[in-house]
Amino acid sequence: MGWLDRQPDSSVVFLCFGTHGCLEGDQVKEIAVALENSGHRFLWSLRKPPPKEKVAFPGEYENSEEVLPEGFLERTAEIGKVIGWAPQMAVLSHPAVEDLCRTVDGTRHWKVCGVGCRWPCGRCLQSSRPMRSCW
Repeated sequence: MGWLDRQPDSSVVFLCFGTHGCLEGDQVKEIAVALENSGHRFLWSLRKPPPKEKVAFPGEYENSEEVLPEGFLERTAEIGKVIGWAPQMAVLSHPAVEDLCRTVDGTRHWKVCGVGCRWPCGRCLQSSRPMRSCW
């Protein structure tokens, strides 16, 4: 939370894919490239997929550089932070967080209702398409 405290209000995009959410290596690299190219401040909760033969929650990377593009952390150090598990309610209610990029769960409901986070728009609107189409 210390990093967020040092960011201007409404300036950070929070990327979090939920309790069960994790990305494969190619997906991680694509998101990393997009974040870097955007130039926007970001906080990314990056979780390690469980082994394919196990049904388990995502874990933590010992070293996230193993899945990120080479030099990504150094190049984005001024605008972003990659972390493991995140206290979602605390992050979402922080004044620095403006946008949320996440998935919609299986019941097609947003899990952020009631924490004062504005409705998805712009960069994150595409991820809400399944939910918007069912309403």
